[in-house]
Amino acid sequence: MLRSMRHGALSGVFIAILALGTFGLVMTDWQGMFRGGVSSNDVAEVGGTVIPAQSFDRMLRNTLRNQNITIQDAYDLGMIDSVLSNEIAQIVLYKEAHEMGIKIPDEAVVDNVTQTLQPLIQQGMTRREALNRVLQSTGMSERGLLEIVRREMAVNLLAETLTKTKISIPSFFVQDIMQIRRQTRSLSVLEFPHDSVEVAEPSEEQLTEFYEQIKARLQPPETRDIALVILNTEDLAEQIELADSELESYYAQNLESFKVPEQRTVEQAIFDTQETAQRVASKFEESKNLKASVEKVTGAADAYLGREDFQANGLLEEIAQPVFKAETRTLVGPIKSPLGWHLFYVASITPENTKPFAEVKQTIQTTLKANLLQDELYAISNELDDRLASGDSLENIKKDFPVEVKQAAGVTAGAAVPFDEIESEESKEIFGGVFDLFEGESTPVSELDNARFFTFVVQKINTPPVPELGEIKDKLKVEWMQTEAMRQNFKNVETLYQEVKSSGDVLDTYSKKNGKELKQITIKESDTPPLGLARNNFLQLFALKQNGVALLPSENGLLLARLDNIQFPESDLLPSKEVKEEQKLFADSMTQNIFNTYMKTLEDKYDVGINNDLIDRLYGPQQDVATN
Repeated sequence: MLRSMRHGALSGVFIAILALGTFGLVMTDWQGMFRGGVSSNDVAEVGGTVIPAQSFDRMLRNTLRNQNITIQDAYDLGMIDSVLSNEIAQIVLYKEAHEMGIKIPDEAVVDNVTQTLQPLIQQGMTRREALNRVLQSTGMSERGLLEIVRREMAVNLLAETLTKTKISIPSFFVQDIMQIRRQTRSLSVLEFPHDSVEVAEPSEEQLTEFYEQIKARLQPPETRDIALVILNTEDLAEQIELADSELESYYAQNLESFKVPEQRTVEQAIFDTQETAQRVASKFEESKNLKASVEKVTGAADAYLGREDFQANGLLEEIAQPVFKAETRTLVGPIKSPLGWHLFYVASITPENTKPFAEVKQTIQTTLKANLLQDELYAISNELDDRLASGDSLENIKKDFPVEVKQAAGVTAGAAVPFDEIESEESKEIFGGVFDLFEGESTPVSELDNARFFTFVVQKINTPPVPELGEIKDKLKVEWMQTEAMRQNFKNVETLYQEVKSSGDVLDTYSKKNGKELKQITIKESDTPPLGLARNNFLQLFALKQNGVALLPSENGLLLARLDNIQFPESDLLPSKEVKEEQKLFADSMTQNIFNTYMKTLEDKYDVGINNDLIDRLYGPQQDVATN
C-alpha cells in the first residue's frame, strides 16, 4: 500500500544514490512537487501541493529502469499506482510533520550529511571535496541539499514514531491461532478414477455432433505476414539551414534567458567553533591572506576550502545576504550555518550581465536546429502514419519516403520478434499489438532510435482450415470416450455424495459392497496435497465439520472424503520460540494496519486527489503503444 518509510534520515538510500549518480533526479522531483497551482497536467494534488506529470514521469521511468520493468508491465501490475502512492505518502507526512511543529535542529542535519559523506571521505577526500562531489552530481546547491535532508528527517521521524509503537499481543491469542493452524485431521477417502468407467464407442451421429461442438477449438492458430517499415531520417539534419537573422531574432526574443546573475569569486573557510573563526578573522586583518591565516591559527589548511565562484542562489540564505552585500576585497563573517562557522573573502565581483550574441550563437543554432529537426521528424512520421492508415500500398510508400521494408511471413502470436532491429522492450510490446489489428492495418509510427522511426504493417492474415472429421476421427473418438467417462463418473459419484451427506455410514457400506478401498489419511494444513488434489481443493478439507463430507476433483478423477476426527496440539507443547515469533508477526501486522489507517486519515485531511484519467492516458495500453 503506502510506503514503508526509510529507516534513518536518508539511510542507505543517499549512499546508493551517490554510487548510481541518480540522486539529482530524485531530489529535483521532490522539490518540484512543492509548488502551488493545479492543472490537467498534474497527476495528483495533496492539499495544494501538486505532483506534475512531467516530474512524476521522469521519476517513474528512472525507478522502473533500475528494476528493468517496462511501463506496460508496471501498469498491468499496478506498480504505477504504488509509486504514486509512495510520493503522496511523503508529501502527506511532511505536511503533517510541519503542522505538528516537528523541526530538525541544524546540528542533526549536519551530522546526517557528514555521516553520508563518510564513504567519500574514507577514499581520501576532505569533507568539502566530498560535499562538492555530491552537489556536482546532483545539480543542487548546499541550501537545497540541506533543506531536502531536513524535510526527509522530519518525515522519517514522524513515520518511525508511528511504525515503532510497541503493540503487545497476548500469548494465549497466538497459541489459539497456532493450534488451529497446526491441527491434524483424519479422513476416510474413496477414489473414483475417470478411466475406471467403461464407455462404449460413439456412434457416427454422436461423433459428428461432438465434432461440431468442439470445432472452434480445433481451429489451428492463425499466422500473419508482417512488414517492418523503417523510416530513416539521417539526412534531414544536413538539409536544415538557418539564416543569421533567424538566430538574432531568437536571441532578441529570449534575451532574459541569456542573462547571467551577479557572481562573486570568494575564498571560504569553515570552522567547528566561533572562537576559532574569530581568531582567524583577526589574523586575516594582519596578513590579508585567508589561507595563511587559517594555517597560522589551526596549524593546518584543512579548514580552508579554496576559491570558488558563486551566485546568490547557490549559497545558504543566511550566507548569501552578507556575502553579496559586501564590497570587494573584504572579509565576511564569522557566519553560522548548519555546516559550521564560515569566513568568506570576497576576491572579485562580476556584475549581472547578458551574454553577447557571438558567444551564444552556436548554442542558439544547435537548439533551433534540434527543434526544427524534431518538428520535421514528427511531421514526416505523421504523414507516413496517415498514408498507411488510409491503405496506401507499401510500393507507393517506398517511392515517397526514405524507408526500408523488411518482411516476415507466417508469424504466430507469442512468437519471438522476427526482426533484428527490434531490440527494446517498448518496441517488442508494439510488435505484440499487430495481432490485434486487421489485415492492411498498421501500428502507430514510433521512434526506433535518434534518426529512425518504424511501424508494423499486417499484410495478410492466414487462417488455416479446421481439420475435417475424417482426418482426426480416431483422435476425436478417444477424446469423446474420455469426456463421456468423466460425465458418467461425475453423475454416479454425485448421486453417492448426496446419499453420504445424509448418512456418513453409506461410505463404509459402499466400500464393502463394491470392493473399493476406503483409504484412511491424516493431514495438516502445511502438507503437500495428497491423492492428486490441487492446493485450493485440499484446503476445502479444513472447512469440513466433524463427519462432514466433500466431493472434490483430483488429478485423474473424483474423491469422496469424510472427516472422522480433528486433533489440536496442546498449547503447552507449542515451542515458546515459535510462539514469540508469531507474536512479533501479529504485532508488526497490527502496527502496519494502524499506520495504513493513519495514512488514510491524513489523505482525507489533506484532500488527496489523483488524476486517474491522465495516468490512464499516459500509461494505459493504447497510449503506451502510441507513445513508445
